Amino acid sequence: MRQFRKLSALLVTAAFLFGLGTSPASANSAQTSWSGVNSTGSYITDADCPVVVEHELLTFDAAQFPQNYYRDETAFLDYTGKVTAQYTFYNPADYTVTMRLAFPFGGFPAYGYITYDEALEHGVPSDDTQKFAITVDGKEIDKQLRYTLFASYDQFDPERDLGRLQDGFTDDPFYSPDLPVTHYTFTLSGIDKETWPASDAAIDLPAFDGKTRYFLMELSGWNMNEDGSGRVHVSADNETDIHLYILGDEPDQPPEWRFYQNGATEDGEEIEGTATLTSTEKMIFKDFALSQYNPSGDISESDWYNAIVDMLNENTWEENSFIQLGEIGTNGILSVSSQLMRWYVYELTLEPGQTLVNTVEAPIYPAIDLKDEPSFYNYTYLLSPAQTWADFGSLEIVINTPYQLIESTPDKFEKTETGYTLTLDGLPDSELTFCLAEGPRKTSVPPFAIILIAVLVAGMIVAIIIRHRKKKNMSSDQST
Repeated sequence: MRQFRKLSALLVTAAFLFGLGTSPASANSAQTSWSGVNSTGSYITDADCPVVVEHELLTFDAAQFPQNYYRDETAFLDYTGKVTAQYTFYNPADYTVTMRLAFPFGGFPAYGYITYDEALEHGVPSDDTQKFAITVDGKEIDKQLRYTLFASYDQFDPERDLGRLQDGFTDDPFYSPDLPVTHYTFTLSGIDKETWPASDAAIDLPAFDGKTRYFLMELSGWNMNEDGSGRVHVSADNETDIHLYILGDEPDQPPEWRFYQNGATEDGEEIEGTATLTSTEKMIFKDFALSQYNPSGDISESDWYNAIVDMLNENTWEENSFIQLGEIGTNGILSVSSQLMRWYVYELTLEPGQTLVNTVEAPIYPAIDLKDEPSFYNYTYLLSPAQTWADFGSLEIVINTPYQLIESTPDKFEKTETGYTLTLDGLPDSELTFCLAEGPRKTSVPPFAIILIAVLVAGMIVAIIIRHRKKKNMSSDQST
């Protein structure tokens, strides 16, 4: 009995070390992490601008953390987190320079507030930028709020993303506002779903000829050939509608639908089924691109249109005629509202030899991680775009916060009465990232230590079992 107690104690110790049964299961299945909003500094749209940055004071005000959900617009707009970039610009040239600057500061945060417009049946993000300003030597100047395509999973690319910031409708090799678009609606029927519950319907499309592209709303998969042609397919259910858009030149006949036993859509596995063309609608590409555009918001028609074009191009291979996007809306509606980066665009003029101070304020939202205790709030500010300036002097970074700085890149921040500060002679090699929390990070056992402990515990358990068996055998031998 004594040996059993020792063995039980070791097993309990092992369970404690590995976290087995030591914490209650969470009944809350709510989201525990949110993506943040990256920010960068202002940079010029003209690569030949002679203006230099003598000094930048970068200030983060993080007196409060954003909530992971806001019940009303007022509460969302009361959030005070912001970044302030103060530049001291100098014009060394002997001529006047008027420069156009762009300050990207990320998209609408996942935990922001959206007002639903019932009349238009569209959501409108709340504008949290109206409380912030851009100034020159203390005087406020005009700024434009602009939008470009930027997927949440993507990495900021100054050359690409600045190129997406265009005035008016983009000049694309294929898409244009007047490009004809034909919308076919097919209704499926005659499918033996009892025999083929995973059946698919498919059409064969040619390689891209420079004149026609195809967009299948319910696209579920495709098979491509080396020449760029391919077979695209959708799940096939009776009495369901399939929406096919033909962008550009319309073929003489609509594509022919075939039905297959499953999503592999392999030749020789065809089954019975019918796709009846129930409606045909003609439109132009501008109407197609703006089908979910909300004019009551702060996004311009051209910014929305250009984001749609960039999204379609990102999801189309050069040699293919079909757009590899499916289920991106309902009733033929396209939306990019969750894939937009915001920008300030403004102009400055400097006389020969003039120095001025330009200050830019913008909201900043960290990536939130609620899985740990305490919760972590990770901020990212991209410094690499500042390398586009003709010259860049010193950089001072100030973090005003009551919270604790857990880690940062660059490191070596100094603690102050109001937060943390770091001064650099120039731009660092890395982007600026830092993590704040309400308290210190709880120490955890390193993985190699857990493995070592596991080996030791297992060895002790085995040794006790062997010892117990030896004693039992010795007792048996003595009794005989």
